[in-house]
Amino acid sequence: MLTLTKKRLPDFLIVGAAKSGTTSLYYYLDHFDDVFMSEIKEPHFFSFYNDRPEFKSSESLNNVVSEIGEYEALYKAARPEQLLGEASTSYLYYHKKAIENIQKVYGEDYRKIKIIIGLRNPVDRAWSQINHFKKFDHEPLEPLEAIDANVIADRMKQGWNTYYDYLGFGNYYNQVKSYVDHFDRVHVFTDFELKEDRVKTVNEILNFLFENYRDYSDELKELDKTYNVSGIPKNRLSKVIWNLTHKKNPIKALAAVLVPEKIKQKFYNKISGKILKPNAMPEAFRQKIYAGYKTEIYKLENLLQRDLSSWKTD
Repeated sequence: MLTLTKKRLPDFLIVGAAKSGTTSLYYYLDHFDDVFMSEIKEPHFFSFYNDRPEFKSSESLNNVVSEIGEYEALYKAARPEQLLGEASTSYLYYHKKAIENIQKVYGEDYRKIKIIIGLRNPVDRAWSQINHFKKFDHEPLEPLEAIDANVIADRMKQGWNTYYDYLGFGNYYNQVKSYVDHFDRVHVFTDFELKEDRVKTVNEILNFLFENYRDYSDELKELDKTYNVSGIPKNRLSKVIWNLTHKKNPIKALAAVLVPEKIKQKFYNKISGKILKPNAMPEAFRQKIYAGYKTEIYKLENLLQRDLSSWKTD
């Protein structure tokens, strides 16, 4: 187990791209008694260590933990024998800054941390991120406008949350390479693999973490299938339920005080799975940004030595 003074810190980090299955993986791993995931999902600690952001966009990034004592407190309920983990999607985008902060906090032990990277077709990821913001009324523009490079650049200059950099979050090659170069043990999965064979994919991740080559298949079959579902409300009733459970209101405020964060999020995710439906991506959206990712995809294939042909449209 990795330590800092007398306090414990994560043994592994999930640094996957936003909207790539990291929320599901967080809850899948948290299900196992030998794993303790941080009390807050996505504390973004290593992205903003001693440098708490003050974003000026309507979505300003919640749950940021920037002080070491507050971060260590996320694991105060963990038992000594449990493996500690954390998941923050900003760590891939802020790869240089996050790795530098990991080195500062862990010192010479930093290479021992296991890194799990979740990836998704970058075009699909951008579409999903935009729809995620729109369903919370955090994105005022239409999708084709929101992915305009000039719009994104202006927003970044104005201090908007970096998750509005819809294109930059999908530039995976340098992001992934940084982690491969700096850490001894890195495991990569794709959201497609997680959806197609959840049991096999999570089983591989558990064996990567514990190195015990055990078959967890029976336990994995009991898990809920999806978390952080993308989409739009199915009908008017679904819209009402969505507003009650996900937007600011007295009921949600009371739940925030009375219900533990992990339980609350599991409930919200189950509700989302029942009331949301997919929002189909227009071909014009795909065509507009695919060309910018084409070289990235081929370079990533060579780096990881794996087939990413399902991401290609040419």
